[in-house]
Amino acid sequence: IDRSAPVDAEVETIAVLQSLDDVAWSADFAMRRSGDAISPGIVGIDRGRLRLRMHSGVEVALAGPARVELLDAKALRIVAGEIDVSVPEQGIGFRVITPSADVIDLGTAFHVRVDDTGATEVHVTQGLVVARAVDSDGVVQVKRNEAARFEALSGDISAIPFRASTEV
Repeated sequence: IDRSAPVDAEVETIAVLQSLDDVAWSADFAMRRSGDAISPGIVGIDRGRLRLRMHSGVEVALAGPARVELLDAKALRIVAGEIDVSVPEQGIGFRVITPSADVIDLGTAFHVRVDDTGATEVHVTQGLVVARAVDSDGVVQVKRNEAARFEALSGDISAIPFRASTEV
């Protein structure tokens, strides 16, 4: 037993739940309320929308069904679903990891969608992101009004039509 650690040690939090709209929580995630502090871990919703503000200033919106793992104030892993990410200057470098891509923000707003096969679409509405397919050293830039698709099985990367109406 480590007696040097305080008994009531505070749990690290990395985000605040800003808003909820018709959210049905996944069975494995405890129901939360607007204003709740969120620790690293899984956030899962079966339907609805929610918005988080990471302690780095980054705003993340989820549309259900979605499942993400909050890693720290500057990174998350999306397993399934769709998210919008808005990154202020102090949040530059925010990272979104998916089954098929690793996306790093360079000061922007962007949308990420992971489909049932694990393929990832990235649509950049402002600024620039750099991304690479998982298990690849090749990096691509995705700029404002551009989009790219990362295939889960083959690792192929392709330009796709940008959709302006991807907002969660």
